[in-house]
Amino acid sequence: KNTHCSQKYIEQRKLTDQINEIIKKVSLPETWKEQMLEKLESEKKALSTKSQDAIQNHKKELQNVNSKIQKILSMYLDEELEKEEYLKMKESLLNRKIELKEKIKDFGQGRYNWLELFKLWIIDAHQANKAASGENLDEKKKYLQKIGSNFLFLGQKVSLELLPPW
Repeated sequence: KNTHCSQKYIEQRKLTDQINEIIKKVSLPETWKEQMLEKLESEKKALSTKSQDAIQNHKKELQNVNSKIQKILSMYLDEELEKEEYLKMKESLLNRKIELKEKIKDFGQGRYNWLELFKLWIIDAHQANKAASGENLDEKKKYLQKIGSNFLFLGQKVSLELLPPW
């Protein structure tokens, strides 16, 4: 389409400088990156220790529930418990057993997802330095698309809305 644009032209160098400034605003310095990654690793180790402790506690409780199930079965077979009482106790113990197995499964997986996402964000934010200091315009464009949307060029100024987590 041939349309008339009311905006003045801007030199590529000036446009590149503005883009570099936007990218630099979301970039992390090397020292921050290193400090954040170290802190992240210590958090991961602490979380791992807590998770292992919780898993061990749940496994012990699961063994107790299993032994209680065996015990009430023996009592029922020895006719020490009525059928209704046995079924009621068995149901509550089986529900607890299922709950404990789910907790063990949950602790075993998915506990570190947020840590991994945060690590990727730290690395990504640090790589913004390379994009800003480099001459590759395609790399700058891809980085801008990653961090923002609604790109505007108004009054020879570039602006955009930053996307989460930027």
